[in-house]
Amino acid sequence: MESSEDTEIEMKLFNFGETMLFQVPPATSRGHCASEWKAHFVWKGKMEIVMKGAKCKVTFRSLDGSVYGYGFIIGNVNKQIETCYDSSRYFAIRLLNEENKSLLMGIGFDDRNVAFDFKQSLLKFQKNVEYDSKPAVDVSMRPKQDFSLKEGEQIVLNMAGVAPAQFAPKASQGVKKLAPPPGSKGLAKPPSSKPETKKEGKESPLLDFFCINVAILLSLIHICRCRRLLTCRSRWSPYH
Repeated sequence: MESSEDTEIEMKLFNFGETMLFQVPPATSRGHCASEWKAHFVWKGKMEIVMKGAKCKVTFRSLDGSVYGYGFIIGNVNKQIETCYDSSRYFAIRLLNEENKSLLMGIGFDDRNVAFDFKQSLLKFQKNVEYDSKPAVDVSMRPKQDFSLKEGEQIVLNMAGVAPAQFAPKASQGVKKLAPPPGSKGLAKPPSSKPETKKEGKESPLLDFFCINVAILLSLIHICRCRRLLTCRSRWSPYH
């Protein structure tokens, strides 16, 4: 049967080929001073950081690929790595061996961005460990909550610049009439599609005078032309 360590997934967090190792002299009251490490240079090569479960393995390899040394980081990263007060590119790191014996050594980088990536990789390892250490929450054990609206409850929306409105008005309030749009007062009514009819008794006097003259003229023409005036029943005969 496979153990839990064999089933854990490895994750490479950092890989860089220009890493310097130093022997760390005793720290002062201000902390570690990187400028004092140059006289204690030990080795330069490649460094790998691989996370597996709750352990983080730091391996130092030579240019030919052989392992120069390795150690482990377990637990709180901030307790096992310290920065120098005079440089952000140098760190004092405490590694553990297979027997949990610690060894303090100095690590340095020429590039400031690489030093930042190194620190972030260790912080990422610590966050993963803290997340895995949290107890799992059984969702089925949580009490069920009823989010349905009870009788008489209403949903109120609050919007900027708009008065609070309710989805369903109360039955006693009824439906309110909408106010006319602004600027609608004083507007002319639209023209009617029905043809206008003239009212009786309001015809033009000039039109009445013209009609009378035309009738008289037609009567005179009829008198001159008609040979049976007494028995004529034409509308223009004066004997109707």
